[in-house]
Amino acid sequence: MSLIFYSSYIPSINTLFIGEDFLKTIESTFNDSIVCVGIQKGSIPEWDIIIEEYKGKGLDIHYGHINDGLYVNSDVSGFQKALEIYCKDLNYKEFDGCVWFGHSKGVTSGNIPYHKFIMKYFWYRRDMLEKSLMFNDEIGSYSFYLSLIPEYTNSNINNIWGDYTDFKFTKKSINYMYTNTFFMCKKEPFLNVFKKIKDKFFSEKLVGVSEIGDRYFFERDFIHFIDMQNLLPSYEELAINNVCKNPTKEKLNNEIELWKRN
Repeated sequence: MSLIFYSSYIPSINTLFIGEDFLKTIESTFNDSIVCVGIQKGSIPEWDIIIEEYKGKGLDIHYGHINDGLYVNSDVSGFQKALEIYCKDLNYKEFDGCVWFGHSKGVTSGNIPYHKFIMKYFWYRRDMLEKSLMFNDEIGSYSFYLSLIPEYTNSNINNIWGDYTDFKFTKKSINYMYTNTFFMCKKEPFLNVFKKIKDKFFSEKLVGVSEIGDRYFFERDFIHFIDMQNLLPSYEELAINNVCKNPTKEKLNNEIELWKRN
């Protein structure tokens, strides 16, 4: 049994298939798992109806709409709501697999090829990816794409997490990010942090490296609660981002070696 967090924005009938593709994947690949769905402001009521239909098939799906006051023009507030459902409404319901994060990518960008890619190479590879992660003691998280972030973000990310949880971290963060916000992590480090999470994580706009209500919080800042517990990231391909146009394995390895010494 895995735990899945899904941030969704379904603003029209024409985009409804993206959310339904996700639910079909849950039905076929994660039908034993806990699924928490955050619904972004502006989503159509038909999306709620379809979620209810899949709940009626026996899937353990829980969903809720974001607090309008927390709205951010990205996946952030949807993830906040999904995490709040698990921590508060479900009271940390037990599971024994990995923790998955994804969202309705393709709705606003229109990048349907990427939507199909992530269905095939992320969601549908549950068994292989979970086994690979759970049987490696040094690794704590995975995403298909990894990129690098600037040095200045390091201390900021450490401070951010120190402000949101009472858990005491043992390491600084590594300067990487999982592009497009599809990633998974191990159960234990996730629960370490979220069983000591502060209420402000759910009740306020999240403060990221850049600003209050930072739209890149989950893509860039969030996952570092894993490496701050002395666990490495894993990935399949390096990717560019707005501030790193030439990520290389050498640069990443240098970041990791520096992190190991600190």
